Amino acid sequence: MADEPISSLDPELSHEIMHLLSNLGTEGSRTLVVSLHAPEFARHYCQRMIGLRQGQILFDLPTEQVTASMLEELYQLEENQLEEKKVRGKR
Repeated sequence: MADEPISSLDPELSHEIMHLLSNLGTEGSRTLVVSLHAPEFARHYCQRMIGLRQGQILFDLPTEQVTASMLEELYQLEENQLEEKKVRGKR
């Protein structure tokens, strides 16, 4: 399990780390669970994508079946929730 393994890395190093993690899973016949907020990396390195929001699964599909509109909905909803928290905090 890897929680945000590339969140603070530059793009080149991010690709290198994701390549290493992907190889570990493939070559070792292991299941690798990676938490990412970078769908472009998930599309490139992962076989499956699961969209989670507040503990609820919005989608759980093979990577090639995840559409741009699914990702837009997932991230738009997250942005709206963040805005609501900011507004509540200012009261």
